[in-house]
Amino acid sequence: MTAEATHSEELGDRCRGSGTTALLDDGTRWRVGSVNHASVGGPAADSALSGLLRAVAGRVGPAPSAGWLATATLRADAPQPELDRLARLAERAGLRGTLVVSRDIVPLLLAPPLGGRGVAVVCGTGSGFLAGDGARPPTSIGGCEYLGSDEGSAFALGLEGLRAAVRGADGRGRPTALGRALAGHAGAPVRELARRLAAEPFPRPRWPPWRPWSAAAGWRRTRWPPRWWPPRWGSWSGEWPRAGTPPG
Repeated sequence: MTAEATHSEELGDRCRGSGTTALLDDGTRWRVGSVNHASVGGPAADSALSGLLRAVAGRVGPAPSAGWLATATLRADAPQPELDRLARLAERAGLRGTLVVSRDIVPLLLAPPLGGRGVAVVCGTGSGFLAGDGARPPTSIGGCEYLGSDEGSAFALGLEGLRAAVRGADGRGRPTALGRALAGHAGAPVRELARRLAAEPFPRPRWPPWRPWSAAAGWRRTRWPPRWWPPRWGSWSGEWPRAGTPPG
């Protein structure tokens, strides 16, 4: 029996950060919280992954099995510490066999219809591109967690909206309907809301920044992109052709 696990982003109105899905070849599926230390901290991430691996081990039994773990936690430039952590947790869970580990975006490029030739795009927390021509090693852009490459994610949109609301509240910018909606939702002025979120150890998964109510309040009957839209986000369209051009 084979297993596949993917650490990916939740979409839609559940923009609370990352989640992890495991799928067996018999159709069994699990969905748990984030296994990324950057998202929820080490103890919570290890607990979520350990529980998931134990569930998989209980299903596949003691016989050796094969699996593929695609995760954003793997660093391409220094993979060994994360590989050691994953191997240790898998062994403790009772899994035996072979586990292939890759970045979370890799299956999107290798699987049909691309088959290794094309561009895989992840627009979420830790946005990134992976492009290949089917012959040479693929080229990667972004994928540096939400502090380094977050363009287009729900968290980035919500953060820019919050900053626009703060600027409107203290006079540096124009007051916005989004600022009033945020204050009403939080039960506090936006300046206090910003301070409250900054005090959280991991504010990104705790705060749903881009719910339908905020989108409706901020963008209904307004121009697109909104005036507070960061100019740098428009640069991503220029990255695509560069990602598809092999080095050299």
